[in-house]
Amino acid sequence: MKPHEQAVFRFGDFVLVPGERLLLRDGKALALTGKAFDLLTTLVRQAGHLLTKDELLRAVWPDVVVEEVNLSVNVSALRKVLGTAPGTFEWIETVPRQGYRFSAAVQIGDLATTQLTPPAEVAISPAVEGASHVAGVPAQLSRRRIVWLLGGLSATAVAVVAGARWLGGRAPYRSVAVLPFTVDGAPNTYLADGLVERVINGLTRLPALRVTPRASAFRFKDGIGDPVAAGRVLDVAAVVTGSLTRSGDGVRLQVELVDVVRNAQVWGTVYQVAAADLPQLEVRVMHDLAGAMQVQLAGAERVVLAGQPTPDAQAYQAYLQGRYLWNQRSEASLQGAIAQFRRAVDLDPRFALAYA
Repeated sequence: MKPHEQAVFRFGDFVLVPGERLLLRDGKALALTGKAFDLLTTLVRQAGHLLTKDELLRAVWPDVVVEEVNLSVNVSALRKVLGTAPGTFEWIETVPRQGYRFSAAVQIGDLATTQLTPPAEVAISPAVEGASHVAGVPAQLSRRRIVWLLGGLSATAVAVVAGARWLGGRAPYRSVAVLPFTVDGAPNTYLADGLVERVINGLTRLPALRVTPRASAFRFKDGIGDPVAAGRVLDVAAVVTGSLTRSGDGVRLQVELVDVVRNAQVWGTVYQVAAADLPQLEVRVMHDLAGAMQVQLAGAERVVLAGQPTPDAQAYQAYLQGRYLWNQRSEASLQGAIAQFRRAVDLDPRFALAYA
């Protein structure tokens, strides 16, 4: 192994070992695709520095021409794996119209001297340590290598358990209704309604999933009441509910997936993002919902879910305000919608296609 490949990077509860292509959390290996791992390594190595989209594309996809959407998809996948950083900030910061920055403090060590703790549930007993072999593992194998093997076995066990749940557990959901999100105040209604509409439109493009249209789902806007009852009326297997609040420049969105037949919440998460990251929020929600509903995504479908109208947060919010006003259908609201659409186009010309 080359010297530069022996570096170990620590941030929060994570340990990144590029040379072994491992990302550990509390001693357990986490699953990442190859490109997502390469992207994380690139960002972590330059922690605190802005990396433009072009720089990241060249680093992760060298000598290959790929669309920018590939970058967005992998950033979204990394955020899902990493979760929320301590202090509720994002590990990976979006710099509008520029690129991304790894925001957390990173400690750099050396692989040979770094102590990595094996998972607590897989302890090495004194008898095992002193034995001439352990399940075919030579006694001279270093303790560090045993840790790597344990980490690999742990990851394999997770995959086996996940497969067993897939085959023996509940079947994938084939139909869903995304109900209107609640808000902490009327000024934020346009944002909540816009996110719901965008999520509905995105999920509708997945052939394996039947999605209740917006008009039917929004019948429950003024009184969602029992989401299970709404799901039965709409004849779907699952319903999505959510609540949105804003505080300063931050947005907090809580989303739940409810099994209608079992009358049980089967998944839920909280997103906390800065206003600048709002265009990517819908992408994260759609990907997470597809995973929670066990919808298998082909490559083309991943690209579909990764599509977003603009990386410009102001243009995005103007567009959602326009959609909200457009759905009011009064003469005054239609005029307001046109004004918001024009503002969105001024900020990002691609929005001209939104109402052409």
